[in-house]
Amino acid sequence: MPSARSYHSRALDTWNAISAPPKTPAPVIAKLNRTINEILNEPDTKARFRELNLMAAGGSPQDMAKLKKEETERWTKVIRDAGIQAE
Repeated sequence: MPSARSYHSRALDTWNAISAPPKTPAPVIAKLNRTINEILNEPDTKARFRELNLMAAGGSPQDMAKLKKEETERWTKVIRDAGIQAE
């Protein structure tokens, strides 16, 4: 099985997201999303993120769904190509 070092050229990004429970009404999601994006764009928030060496991206629920799909596909391929299996 290839070692993790075999994949050293791949970008290893981490990301976080804020989620709401299933069946949360769309207007609530929209308000939360708008408010969170506003907070992420505040100068104090940006400064704190910089201090922590983090980058706040913000975006829409659709952006997050796309990122999750892409990341799942990406890491599924890495795991399959490396022959990684649960023990």
